[in-house]
Amino acid sequence: MNQILDHYQTLQVEPEASVEDIKQAFRKLAKQYHPDKNPGRETSSEQMFRRITTAYQVLSDEQRRVRYDLTRQRPRAEFPNSYLERLRRTQADQKQCELMFQELLNRNLDEGIQIYEDLSDDNQGFLIDDFLGYGDSRDCEFLLAEAYQTNGLFEKAIELYQKLIDDEQETPFFYHFIDEINDRLSEIYIEALIKPRTLEDIPVYLEKIQKLKLSKRDLGWIYKKLAEFYLDRRMTQDARRMVETAIDINPKITGIDNLCRSTGVERRN
Repeated sequence: MNQILDHYQTLQVEPEASVEDIKQAFRKLAKQYHPDKNPGRETSSEQMFRRITTAYQVLSDEQRRVRYDLTRQRPRAEFPNSYLERLRRTQADQKQCELMFQELLNRNLDEGIQIYEDLSDDNQGFLIDDFLGYGDSRDCEFLLAEAYQTNGLFEKAIELYQKLIDDEQETPFFYHFIDEINDRLSEIYIEALIKPRTLEDIPVYLEKIQKLKLSKRDLGWIYKKLAEFYLDRRMTQDARRMVETAIDINPKITGIDNLCRSTGVERRN
C-alpha cells in the first residue's frame, strides 16, 4: 500500500507548526534545494524542490491542511470508517470529487482514474472546477495527468497537462510547476515515439516533437529508436528513412552502425 507523503517531515516542522513557521521553513528549504543552486544535481534537487513546494501549498492553506491532517492521522488500513471510507459511501458528485482527489494524493492511481471517468461518463461537460476550489482543481488535474502518464494513457495525460498550461496563462497557480509540466509533455511525446502503440501514432508525435526545442543529439536518438522499431517489424524502407534522418540531424551519432548495415545506408565519415 502506498504511503501518504509526510508534508511536515518534508518541511522539517512539527504538525503543530504555525503558518509563519511553515513559511520560514519553506523559504529556507526552497533556497537550499533550488535547481539553480545545485549544479550537477539538477534532477534530484528538482524532485525535492517540487516536494517542498507541494508541502508548502498544502500546509499553508487552512482548508487543505485540515483535509490532509484527516488523511494523515487516519490511514485507511487502520480506520475502516475513516474519511476516505465515508466518502466512498456517497454518490454525491461533490463527495466523489473529494474522494478522487484523496485517492490520487494517496497514490491510488487506478481508483482515482476510475472515479474521474465515472464522473465524466455520468455528467456531460464534467469539470472538476464545478466541485472543487481553483487550487484543489489544479492540483487534482496535475495528479490525474500524472496517473494517466504513469499508466501509459498518453492522450488523456496530454489533454490534462495542456489544460493546466492554458489555465496557468489565465490564472497563475503552479508557478514553479509550469516548466515541469512542459518537461512532462516532452517525456510523453518521446515515450510515445520510441514505443508507439500503433503506426499511426508515429507521424502525430513526430509533429509534436518537432515543436520542442530538443538538441540534435536527442532528436537524432529518437529517429534511431524509430529505425529500430521499424526494423523489428521488417519495415526496412521506413527503417532506412529513419536512419538517414538520424544521421542528417546528428552526423556524429553513435551506436547506429548496425542499423546502417541492416538498412543499406552508407554512412559518410
